[in-house]
Amino acid sequence: RSLDSGCQLSATQPISGGSGSSVGDQGSGFERRWLRQHRIFVAGALGGRLDHEMSNMSAMHEFDETNIVLLGRTSMAVLIPPGTTVIRPDLRAEGPSCGLVPLTGPARVTTSGLKWNLDGDEITFGRFISTSNELLPVEVSSGEVVITTDRALVWTTDISKLRLDQAGEGPPLTVCS
Repeated sequence: RSLDSGCQLSATQPISGGSGSSVGDQGSGFERRWLRQHRIFVAGALGGRLDHEMSNMSAMHEFDETNIVLLGRTSMAVLIPPGTTVIRPDLRAEGPSCGLVPLTGPARVTTSGLKWNLDGDEITFGRFISTSNELLPVEVSSGEVVITTDRALVWTTDISKLRLDQAGEGPPLTVCS
């Protein structure tokens, strides 16, 4: 926008993206169940300004009971909760690159289905994080990635429009359970 577009920030408008409340604190039980059972895709959430990407990652943690998928032109990210999660990537559109990033502190992580699996390793900012990993081809693995963690993590994968076009189908749908 141009400087004279008339867009003004209010003194009470949050700039960092924080809402100060959680989805779990608002709405009816039906609304909370609906948010947990449906996936929300946020197009354009990745690949732009880093501060906006970090705000989107923060919102994903704030609304951790909601299945949010952050999408960019070449990547996507989802929040992996503590416990065990099974991911079935659509290899026609996702990967091969992937990563696990702990944004809320050190996490102990065990994985299977990756080129470089973790075995109870601690990942944390400032030391070791699991980026630049790769999904194993289906011929080598079950086609699933299993992640066990004691803390929430961000799971990232590459997505490819070219592979989507060749597959002739819609957007990638990483299934987490």
